[in-house]
Amino acid sequence: MAIEGEVDHVVDVTDVKATAAAVAQVKPDAIVHLAGLSSVADCSRDPMRAFQINAGGTLSVVQAVLGLKAPCRFLLVSSGEVYGAAAGPGPMNESLLPDPMNVYGATKRSAEIIALQHRHQGLDVVVARPFNHVGPGQTPTFVLPSFAQQLAKVPRGASVTLEVGNLSAVRDFSHVLDIVEAYAVLLEKGVKGEVYNLGSGVGRSIESMLQLLIARSGRQVTVTVDPKRLRPVEIPTLVGGIEKAKALGWAPKHTVEQALADVLAEMERNNPV
Repeated sequence: MAIEGEVDHVVDVTDVKATAAAVAQVKPDAIVHLAGLSSVADCSRDPMRAFQINAGGTLSVVQAVLGLKAPCRFLLVSSGEVYGAAAGPGPMNESLLPDPMNVYGATKRSAEIIALQHRHQGLDVVVARPFNHVGPGQTPTFVLPSFAQQLAKVPRGASVTLEVGNLSAVRDFSHVLDIVEAYAVLLEKGVKGEVYNLGSGVGRSIESMLQLLIARSGRQVTVTVDPKRLRPVEIPTLVGGIEKAKALGWAPKHTVEQALADVLAEMERNNPV
């Protein structure tokens, strides 16, 4: 956690004592809890570690907040992945009962249950369920930065072969700036104990996003499927209904095209050819 110009702590959230000490020193008015493993693949490779960090780490921070004995809003950043098998072909709202299909989704659902349970002990908790968002700083373990990194490794005008996974999956993509703005709104206006989907409300196939990126890249591209990039279990469509968050005064302002441009530009800067 960090507060610019005041305190800067780096702490392992699975270390209960260190987390409590850091929170006690900072005495925050609010916490946006994002610490954890955010990659579906990383969680699948080591489920025990994923639960220790994403669920156990959440419990550690929650207990530290309650130990303050002072007002502190706790925004838990979960994920649209918690819906899993419950997801249908269209946008879903927050009343849908989550049914995670992968380890990551299960750890995030566990974190939600932990945080929401503690509202009965006085925790001022709000849960955000962001769907896929993209922008500068996102690592190539995620699908669109992975595409952008592969493109950036050859000069504009050159030919490149992109290795991809399942392109037919439909996801709700947003610019990261919109999601961050939503967090600020939830900190101020979110109702205690409530869950809010955050996204664009629009489903786009990964293939369509790839084509947008290729068109912007200026490269000649051949696409090939890499079996190692295919997930053993895939949610066909995952799109969030965002009316509940919009009722608080928030709405997406940035385009996915701009997000793709930002990611490609960053990858080109980091991979000069």
